[in-house]
Parts: sequence; structure tokens; C-alpha cells
Amino acid sequence: MEPFDERNQRAFGYDMYSEPVRRAAMDAALRDTAHALKGSCRQIGAVRMATLSEQLQRRSEAGATAAEVKSLLDEIEMQFALVQNTLKDKGHSG
Repeated sequence: MEPFDERNQRAFGYDMYSEPVRRAAMDAALRDTAHALKGSCRQIGAVRMATLSEQLQRRSEAGATAAEVKSLLDEIEMQFALVQNTLKDKGHSG
């Protein structure tokens, strides 16, 4: 977070979910991002990553816990590494 001044230092450790309006905005951003990622994954044939993205979208719509979200994001990150390596092996830049 730049600049690393006193004002921004106070933001570290702040629980964004502690305020209902911010929580709703963050939940909406998660849903929208998961939806977009799902579509992109399907377009390039990354089926497992698309499935995980769809699960993330649906669970976020149902009010997933932070632990559920983190678990799915960890799986998506692992799949991303596999997809990225596959694309590199096929000669696609990334």
C-alpha cells in the first residue's frame, strides 16, 4: 500500500468484513470475478479451473465462509499453475 504513511499503516489489519456495506461490495466483487474467470477458463479449455470457479461463484452467492473461499482460491491457484505450464508447453506466451 503506497504511500506507506501513517494513514495507510492504520489500514493494515482492518477487517473489511466488519462493515456490512463493504462486505456486500467485496462479496459482489468475488462473485463477479469468479463468474468472469469461469467463462475465460471455459474458452481456453481449462475445465477443472472453470469448475472450481463456478463452485466459488455459487458458494459466494450462498454466503461462503472465509475458510471455504480460501480453500477454493488455493485450489484455483494450483490449477492456474498447471494451466499456465500447459500453455507454455504448447508454445503460448504468458
